[in-house]
Parts: sequence; structure tokens; C-alpha cells
Amino acid sequence: MDTGIGNRNLYSACRLTSHFLYTHNHRYSGGGTGFVAQLPGKRMALVTNRRVVDQVWLDDAKDGTILERLDAGIWRKPTTKQQLSLSPQAVVYHPDDTIDTAPALIGPSTITAASLLRCWPPRMDVVDKAMTAVARDDQSGHTGDRRRSTQPAARSV
Repeated sequence: MDTGIGNRNLYSACRLTSHFLYTHNHRYSGGGTGFVAQLPGKRMALVTNRRVVDQVWLDDAKDGTILERLDAGIWRKPTTKQQLSLSPQAVVYHPDDTIDTAPALIGPSTITAASLLRCWPPRMDVVDKAMTAVARDDQSGHTGDRRRSTQPAARSV
């Protein structure tokens, strides 16, 4: 079956957090993974499993549970993470109830919050310099902060 979404349309894998509201104002969260895909017409969708966003589909005992928000952490570059919050209206369910797929459309009407974070990993030249300094201190018997330990030295038995 040709879905129209090829390998070159695959944009980025992401970590998802689903926020749910259960009866009597009981809130809880769940997690999962997904990926961002480019759709025809330059539209974007976050594709995940239905069980990640629809707790009633997963378990009838959770009847009355609704999705309040879907958060996605998407790595854009090795040191840049995009955080998105999508409204429940973004999620589209397949008409065949046996299919465990639920794309969430990404667009101005579905994004409730967005931020760009500069994150780990740090520049490797900085890490290398820090590791060299630690190794040098270990060889010379000094601690990294140049203070003497207040703990008694360990004795061998």
C-alpha cells in the first residue's frame, strides 16, 4: 500500500508525553515515541501509536479519560531540541478501530506552545579539555577543585 510518505519524508524521531484527564479531575501522564513526517502540501504530522494518545482504546476500564495535551521533544540538530505542545484536536484517528496509528497534525491551529532548547551534548573539545584536566589531577594526587578532602584516607587491610 502506498501511503505517500517515503523515506525522504521522514523528518525526525521524538519522545512524546501524553497528558490525560480522568474522571473527578484526576490527571496523569504517559509516554511513547513517534516521528515527524512531511505530508503532501508541505504539511507536517507527528505520527505515533493510538495507544499513546487514546487510553480508552487501550483499556475500556479507562472510559471517560480524555487527552488534554500531547508534548513532543524533537531533536532538530545534535545540540538543539524543539519542544512542542499539541492540542487534542490535532490527533486524527483511523476509521478502522483495529489500526494502532494516530497522526497529530502540526500547524498554527494545533500548536499550543513551542520552544527551542540548546541541550546536551556539549562541544567535544570542551569535554576533552575537562577530561584531560581530571586525568592530570588524578596522576598528581590533587582533587579537581584543589581542596583537601575532609574524609580520612582509606586504609588497605
